[in-house]
Amino acid sequence: MTGDITMNCPICANPLEPGQTSCAGCDLQLDTYRMTLYAPDILFNKAVDYIEKGNYDDACEKLAQANAFQKNDPGILSAWVYAAEMAGNLSLAVKIATDLDKIQNNSPEACKRLFDLQEKFNRIGTQDRKSMEIINLLSAAMHQISRGLDEITNKYPK
Repeated sequence: MTGDITMNCPICANPLEPGQTSCAGCDLQLDTYRMTLYAPDILFNKAVDYIEKGNYDDACEKLAQANAFQKNDPGILSAWVYAAEMAGNLSLAVKIATDLDKIQNNSPEACKRLFDLQEKFNRIGTQDRKSMEIINLLSAAMHQISRGLDEITNKYPK
């Protein structure tokens, strides 16, 4: 598959035949170059495979690697937003969606996606705060009950 694309040597611009492993003009070994050239696609495809299997954390890792090779690619970033959201990492999803929104010049679709993620992030954050308040109230109540039981035990020993 990697030898199917016709290209020129990145060093001397000599035309290269599909499947050629070195440049006849400058003797550059092309395997590493081709591997680097196709790395984002390979990583993206692996991430899609992980997403299809519901393995969103590994998908995020592969998409982060693909993004390192091919910065700000809307396809990579869109998939990364989805994978991060599905993995439950809403702060990462919001960060990437913000980057995607900038790249897409505040397109209506990107703005809506970012707004929806921020709403979800805020809603869950509010739920977490409420949960912590309930836990703290229950903890205080349990402490009072424990003190009351200690007093009863001390007042009426066996």
